Amino acid sequence: MKEKIIKYAYHLRGFMRMSTMIIVLILMVTYYFYQDKIKEISKQVIADNREQGTLFYVEGIWNKMKAVQKGQDDRNQKVYDMINSASVE
Repeated sequence: MKEKIIKYAYHLRGFMRMSTMIIVLILMVTYYFYQDKIKEISKQVIADNREQGTLFYVEGIWNKMKAVQKGQDDRNQKVYDMINSASVE
């Protein structure tokens, strides 16, 4: 019985490490794909903050994020269309 408990504890410990690594991997991949957009938004925020001398309001940030998301969705759609056209031929 004690051996089963120890074996289960090792299995649980290994799973926790693996799930942590998977989460870190997902975060790294997400950052890699959105790195240019993050830099672009940061530059816009700094430039606008210097011009206005104030912090952004939530509404302005939200509108910029929606525009970035729309651009990303458009790019994704173009990629899907390209893949579909290549697989049909």
